[in-house]
Amino acid sequence: SGTGKTTLARIVAREMDANFIEINASTTGTKELKEIIEKAKDKFFGLQKETTYVYVDEFHRWNKLQQDSLLKALEEGVLHFIGSTTENPYFAIFNAILSRSTIFEFKPLQPSDIREGITKAVNRYNRENSENIILTEKAADVLAFGCGGDMRKAFNALELLIAAAGFAEGEKVIDEIMA
Repeated sequence: SGTGKTTLARIVAREMDANFIEINASTTGTKELKEIIEKAKDKFFGLQKETTYVYVDEFHRWNKLQQDSLLKALEEGVLHFIGSTTENPYFAIFNAILSRSTIFEFKPLQPSDIREGITKAVNRYNRENSENIILTEKAADVLAFGCGGDMRKAFNALELLIAAAGFAEGEKVIDEIMA
């Protein structure tokens, strides 16, 4: 979680200048997928000649029948599939889909990456809000090491700390005691 899977899917689709549809397997079923495929066929075989990238988050939640409903569209080139799972894909995704896929493994982010992200977030917050929130070195380390490699968790914690710092009088410092 929080390693950039969805962000990368969005970047790929944008760079390919393609139609991009993002769904979550926990809330989307076969009926909705078939509607997406029909619209993608219209774009692919119609005047637009546009490719559609469909990103299915939590793909492991779909059963074999739901996963198989992608096959024909993948074989025809109507859809380009990007799926993400927090499970082992070799156990959670059926072979017919795996054989048409490239697997990328995302590892938890390093504390140095988390530290860089939260430092940039504080700087951006200060610019956009004309604030002067100060994140101490030790506080940044506490956040970077305490979030388990999950940038989203670090951003959520930082958001709470910034809100708490907003109540302070004078200089607004986030230190290791707050973090």
